[in-house]
Amino acid sequence: MKPRFFLLGALWLAAGAAHAQDVYRTYQNPRFGTVVSYPANLVAPQTKFKNGEGRKFVSRDGQIEVTAYAFRNASARSARGEMNRSISDWKRDTARLTYARNGLSWFVVSGYLGNDIFYEKTLLQNGVFHTLIWQYPTVLKRRLDASLSRSSASFRVAPRTQTRVPEPVFRARPTAAPRFSPKSRPTPQSRAIPRNPANGY
Repeated sequence: MKPRFFLLGALWLAAGAAHAQDVYRTYQNPRFGTVVSYPANLVAPQTKFKNGEGRKFVSRDGQIEVTAYAFRNASARSARGEMNRSISDWKRDTARLTYARNGLSWFVVSGYLGNDIFYEKTLLQNGVFHTLIWQYPTVLKRRLDASLSRSSASFRVAPRTQTRVPEPVFRARPTAAPRFSPKSRPTPQSRAIPRNPANGY
């Protein structure tokens, strides 16, 4: 039994040491004020989304994706209503939901998508939804648990931008929420989901 406990302890120490070496940078969306910290040694910023809605950060091997974006709540949905729409979208992509919780101005959902873990956190601030999505293989769960928690805890809206975004005078129909297709990668491993999001949600 001692060798086994020694091995487990060594693995936990290795994961902790790797996290301690992470270097975090802060992304702030200039249009909507979405703010989030991300591990710059693990993921790098990609091309900005059209219309300044957000940005995606991807690891060199494409295994880890962190996405932060925002959009106007043109349909006047509640946080719970948007959560239900998000759940429907994930399930349409054959995801299996394992966690869902919401408040008046936020929600979190997470689960399995193929062989990946996905985690989505959304804030509703002054008529704008701000969304953070992490997606990565289950085999990286232990390595990324602390990184995800730190990123989720940092996710917020810059105070100076927390004003209602003016709607255009003319609109043919409500602007649909941006849709980002999840990646699919065959990774034959069992999955484990982060069930304790940062800050209690």
